[in-house]
Amino acid sequence: AAIFKARNGDLQLAEELFLSLRGLFPENPQPLVNLALIYEEQYRATRSSDTPEEISSHHKQAVLTAYQQVLDIDPLHLDAHFNLAFFHSEIDEHERCIRHLDVYIKYSSDEEKLEQARTLKEQIDTDGLADDVFQNALEAIHNGEEQKGIEHARRFVQEHPNAWNGWFILGWGLRRSRQYSEARSAFERALQLVEPQVDLLNELAICNLE
Repeated sequence: AAIFKARNGDLQLAEELFLSLRGLFPENPQPLVNLALIYEEQYRATRSSDTPEEISSHHKQAVLTAYQQVLDIDPLHLDAHFNLAFFHSEIDEHERCIRHLDVYIKYSSDEEKLEQARTLKEQIDTDGLADDVFQNALEAIHNGEEQKGIEHARRFVQEHPNAWNGWFILGWGLRRSRQYSEARSAFERALQLVEPQVDLLNELAICNLE
């Protein structure tokens, strides 16, 4: 019933049902995996809306907490490692993503998912997304140190000119610093390197509006 409700977009009722299952079967990690997937959808919904960043951050933490609870029950729960790896990639925590990918690749026998995991790991390695420079840029901008983040981001895109994430982080820092014209150029460069992304188009729209 919970899965049915989730597939039909009734995330609130699906969440309540999975929470009930968790209470009934506290040692079974599967309700927590499904709960984490619900929180992922809620997180994405807030990211693509006008919801304040702190609400989006709340949903992100709910995702991470649910998966951590799964791993507390079963440290080698492969679905949790797989899903968590891709979620960490989505929120630009690529070093943590790699850790979960390594576990999944080592122990999984699901060839289809293994191919996805290997492809993601190769992409992160190729684009240098686990690079300290990228992570420093991201962390600085998250912490409100835009100029410091911009410096790191400029260095990163010089070393990895075809990594769209780098151009996005550069544009994000510039936009937050009200350097809208240069930020727009960075976002347009990112769009040349990747299929349109919601966050990317939203940032570009803000620059055009300003």
